[in-house]
Amino acid sequence: MNRQRIRTGLAILGLLAAALLLYFAFGSAPLVVGGKHMEGFCEGLRKDMSQAELKAAVDAEGYRASDQADKKGPYLSIDDDSSGGHYHCEARFKPDGSLSVVSFTAEAKH
Repeated sequence: MNRQRIRTGLAILGLLAAALLLYFAFGSAPLVVGGKHMEGFCEGLRKDMSQAELKAAVDAEGYRASDQADKKGPYLSIDDDSSGGHYHCEARFKPDGSLSVVSFTAEAKH
């Protein structure tokens, strides 16, 4: 009888461990896939895009764009709200309005 309880307890612990493993493995999968998608989006932008065209492309992908500025000047900040702030792009433009530089950032948020 005592051995049966031990086996049952171990089986339950094993099932809980497997469920926890699956939760963590598949729970973070959309985040990883989303990051690769956003990285591909940012790296694949045409250099001749205007800011208006880029904003339209950002909207079509479901990302959020906002005008920002820093010491280097104005830029377009692109965020993936579904990632909880983990993935971000910055797009800077030349004086003629065409795309100059796009940088992708993946950040670990705690």
